[in-house]
Amino acid sequence: MDDQTKKMLLSAAKAAGIAHDGTGFVSASGLPINWNPYESYGDLLGLARKLEITIDYAECRAHDVPSRYHLIFAYWGAGCNCKTDAEAIVWVAAQIGDAMP
Repeated sequence: MDDQTKKMLLSAAKAAGIAHDGTGFVSASGLPINWNPYESYGDLLGLARKLEITIDYAECRAHDVPSRYHLIFAYWGAGCNCKTDAEAIVWVAAQIGDAMP
């Protein structure tokens, strides 16, 4: 995983309230967890649900709730900024995480 992907994953985790202890992700009780929305569809959909990210498969786009921050769109597919739905959802989540204090 490259540095940019790691940074996006950490920002997405921050938005979802998932902590990182410097070596890996940890649960609210401090136990290590294997959380990776790039590899687990359950983690990916959980991330989208937690952050109320809308996934529009017909339009190949994901976006956040407009009233929460600002409307963030990510498209996936040929000629788009994301190659897959997972990249689009994590990208939107990372933008939310980066906007948090």
